[in-house]
Amino acid sequence: MEVRLTKSRLIVLAVLLLGVGTYFLLNWLIVTDTKRVKATLDRLQAAVEANDADAVVPFLDDSFRLAGMNREQFRTWYGDLLKRMHVKQVSQYDRKVVFDKTDPDVAHVEVQTFIQLDKPVEEQRIDWRLDFRRRAVTDPRGDAASAPPKSVWKLVVVRAVWPANGQDIPLSSVPDYVP
Repeated sequence: MEVRLTKSRLIVLAVLLLGVGTYFLLNWLIVTDTKRVKATLDRLQAAVEANDADAVVPFLDDSFRLAGMNREQFRTWYGDLLKRMHVKQVSQYDRKVVFDKTDPDVAHVEVQTFIQLDKPVEEQRIDWRLDFRRRAVTDPRGDAASAPPKSVWKLVVVRAVWPANGQDIPLSSVPDYVP
């Protein structure tokens, strides 16, 4: 079978390639809130893999809650937990970000994780329900007029759920593992 490249086919091919190229370029250049939340998840994953409770705390909002613990109580608890365990790797799958219809500064995230520990040697699949809130970042120089307003996404609520049935995992049932 012989395909003849006529002038009109070359023009159609060029327009098609230009359209696809433009789509991927714009997708790469435009940073959406969904991409920002997912980037926050990636940085949070790196902090967890660093096995440093103090590296995780900057991702937590002042109003953070996990199983009745506030931000400072969590830092202490997680630091003590890391004395008994060591995270080797965290893998994220099927990340879904949905923004609250009544408050666009709130993002609800569902993410599946596979967590590998090397102390003790253990592998866990845990699904998470996370709530993030967009917080304004102030310019440390106090010169708000010279720079556009910036924001970061902070973790507010964390819930671990069983993959099989979506029921909450009580923190007390997994004291030696990631909550």
